[in-house]
Amino acid sequence: MLVAVVSGALLRGGDGPGADREPAPLALELPAADAAMSCVMFDVAFLAQMPVAFAGTVTGIEDGQVSLDVDRWYRGGTAERVTIAVPPEQSSAALDGVDFRTGERYLITATDGTVNGCGFSGPANPELESAYDEAFGG
Repeated sequence: MLVAVVSGALLRGGDGPGADREPAPLALELPAADAAMSCVMFDVAFLAQMPVAFAGTVTGIEDGQVSLDVDRWYRGGTAERVTIAVPPEQSSAALDGVDFRTGERYLITATDGTVNGCGFSGPANPELESAYDEAFGG
């Protein structure tokens, strides 16, 4: 199960007046390999209900973790970076059978701390981007 935790701002460069504030990274976890067995049919109206949605590019895959730089928040966050932990029982960093690849862009949603698969998250392509734009008023 993919778990999302949105944290508050971290202080950089001290905590005095005028200190720069940067949102903390969003931490996620990939769903268990059998999570796809309980998929809801993809629907833009259902997508529009997702409280967390963003687009990001994978910057690294190592030590059981995928790192993404966020280039667009559709809803629910401000972090510039997202990390996705890969469960130890999974042999690869994959979502719905699609391996994350460094340098590629993905669209990700999360509900109640869980990243959604079943077509609601995945590699960015024109069809999914169009669905996100329709769902989130992009």
